[in-house]
Amino acid sequence: MKYSWEDSLIGGKLQMKGTELQLHKNWIFGLGSPNLAANLRFKAAIDVATGKMSARFGFRTEQTTSAINVVDGVDVVKKLPLDGNDGHAKLEVKVRVAFPQPDIALDAAGSAGAANGENNGGGDKDNKNLVENEVLLGMGDLEIDVDEVNLCLDW
Repeated sequence: MKYSWEDSLIGGKLQMKGTELQLHKNWIFGLGSPNLAANLRFKAAIDVATGKMSARFGFRTEQTTSAINVVDGVDVVKKLPLDGNDGHAKLEVKVRVAFPQPDIALDAAGSAGAANGENNGGGDKDNKNLVENEVLLGMGDLEIDVDEVNLCLDW
């Protein structure tokens, strides 16, 4: 079962999710550009049955426009333990990997007879009558952008 309550005093959200009581709070700050903002997020939780507590604070930069462009890249999220695999502190990193857009060109060169499908009647396979194709491929830079870094603390 899930219950939630929007708090107007601190501007956060209290949520009871199963046996866990959670507090969520977001702050949004402009970064000078009209379509770029920083979203700071905080989440604190306590499991009322076991007393286990956790806290999470993170930030990410966001574009304020709603357009989605799939050419922008692929999101990759990874949690890295800071104090061992069974520890309480983890660093969660979200990166976007953008691959370059390839530039592909086909260059066809040859004699006019070969390009028009004509032959010399005798099955002449002379190189001057054959179309020579050349494929040109150009690539750009691989971009890796860090979109989000979260410090996750679990007790």
